[in-house]
Amino acid sequence: MTTVALSDRWGRLLSESALAAIFRASLLWRLTAERLEFLALCLIVLLVPFIPVAASAALILATGLLFLARGRWGGVARLPLLKQLLVFLAVLLLLSVFSVTRRESLQITLLFGIYMSFYLMCLTELQDERKIYILAIVFLVSVALEGCFGLYQNFISKPPIDPSWVDSTAFSYILVRVFGTLDNPNIMAQYLIPGVIMGLALVFQRSAVSGQGSGLRPPTSDKVRLSTRVLFLFGVAVAGASLVYTWSRMGWLALGLAIAVFLLFYDWRLLLLAAAAVFLGVMLRPDLLSSRLTSIVNLSQDSSIFYRVQIWQVAAHMIRDFWFSGVGPGSASFQLIYDRFYAIYGMRAYHTHNLYLEMLVEYGVFGSLIFLWLLLSYFVYSLKRVFARLDTAGRALHPAGFTKMAAIAGLASMASYLFMGLTEDCWYSFKLVFLFWLLLSVTISSARLLAREKDTAGAAARVAGGAEG
Repeated sequence: MTTVALSDRWGRLLSESALAAIFRASLLWRLTAERLEFLALCLIVLLVPFIPVAASAALILATGLLFLARGRWGGVARLPLLKQLLVFLAVLLLLSVFSVTRRESLQITLLFGIYMSFYLMCLTELQDERKIYILAIVFLVSVALEGCFGLYQNFISKPPIDPSWVDSTAFSYILVRVFGTLDNPNIMAQYLIPGVIMGLALVFQRSAVSGQGSGLRPPTSDKVRLSTRVLFLFGVAVAGASLVYTWSRMGWLALGLAIAVFLLFYDWRLLLLAAAAVFLGVMLRPDLLSSRLTSIVNLSQDSSIFYRVQIWQVAAHMIRDFWFSGVGPGSASFQLIYDRFYAIYGMRAYHTHNLYLEMLVEYGVFGSLIFLWLLLSYFVYSLKRVFARLDTAGRALHPAGFTKMAAIAGLASMASYLFMGLTEDCWYSFKLVFLFWLLLSVTISSARLLAREKDTAGAAARVAGGAEG
């Protein structure tokens, strides 16, 4: 049955139901009828950090069925990066079939496919600036709520610290490391960073977002109200404060990298102010911040870094032995092979603590190259459209509205995400896997809209030039 026929059948069922007729006449229906898909995507973004992975997957599947019932999958073949996604998913499926833990690998591949469908649904729905703006606000709210829970843990509940999270001899002053609902301080730090950066994009936007083309009510002023900026800044502050109390060294460095990339694209002169703020922070608490950060290179005294180095050495042997096809997608495959052939006495490992080494172990060289192809395509597609803002005469083709801000925030957040992958297996947490596809969705949707605005502005400039001639 085609999507059009299914959509017609869905409409007939609704029209023939008396209860549906009453609901269709209600104010609630008029407010949500044309926005159900978008509201569902916002609900997913809001809830993912707080609900089980299975529940978030079920929500995405239900949203996919809603898209199908309303005939929204028709243009999916023209969406950016679709070819890369399908090839990557096909490779994962093939590797899963030959995995040493076939069942677990197939389950993970299915979950990855669900997250990829979320990406496609976002690109289908995020067709105007207003929707990107609202989704960014929803994401900031979600991260701020996570941050509030982290601050509650640090100042009120104070859960006992896991001995594996900190070297108590080197950092006796660290009594709590907040983890929120994400099970691990480093995972929480990585989830908070994009929220901080997206919040900065909302704070720094130069003009209010119009509602044209979205079916949503436009704001009453061309300028963002000060109260609105203060609310956004409060969300950034809560998430940032909670990130500090994760005591994640790579999280702090990744946040610094993300802010640097964001400011470089937005206004490089603000980098000087950011550098001054960092210097002031170190001056205020040099005993805590500097000692924690400099410990990254102290292999002899920091047990966490020493442990990672040992695991990386073992991972190198696993890559040498399974270089082509890998052991199969998922940490279960890694653990089985590690425990059976590579275990070091007294050292337990669930993954390699490095995203890229883990991919080489699980996917082999071929699968890892496909992933790098996807990443390269993402950056090329986005950067070309973020910087393609001038015509041949050097004139701006479209204003630097929130669309560009969202694209810059997405790129900066992805840079921090990949940076943290140097010491963390980001895809060990499925919520971080979802975050990866969310960042792809926001960046690509914004970049595509920038290109559309550029074409529209260019066409208008040519018409105006012809009229003057």
